[in-house]
Amino acid sequence: MMSRNEINESVFKDYMKYPVLTKQTTHSSLAWKQLFLSRAKLKATSRTSALLSGFAMIAMVEIDIDTRNPPPQALMITFAITTTVLIAVHLFALMLSTCILPNLEAISTIHMKLTDASESPHQRLQFYIEMSWIFSNTVGIFLFLIEVYWRG
Repeated sequence: MMSRNEINESVFKDYMKYPVLTKQTTHSSLAWKQLFLSRAKLKATSRTSALLSGFAMIAMVEIDIDTRNPPPQALMITFAITTTVLIAVHLFALMLSTCILPNLEAISTIHMKLTDASESPHQRLQFYIEMSWIFSNTVGIFLFLIEVYWRG
């Protein structure tokens, strides 16, 4: 059984393994957290946008129109416009994530050599990252649900 002094010494050694949180290390850890969150958002955006734009293109190509009883022309025009906007929104979000993600990947893979994430472009490009996220996961999914409703 360990004495009280040995326990205190053991706890002190374990405590000293971890760096003391200062204002700078807290700021640095927050920057790293934002970097990894931005990277995760862009990865999710690229996957979601690629899948949904692909499904929308297939839906537009595979539409089955009954020639004996055609739908109203206004409905067909609205369907075509919605599908085109859906594909454009997802491809724009995919383009943004494809352009920004390699930069964030490069910074996050060499994180051992950096002490601060301030060298990463994720803070300067935060507007574009959020715009990509909103286009893919809000506007794009809303348009996709409208398209699925019309196809059903």
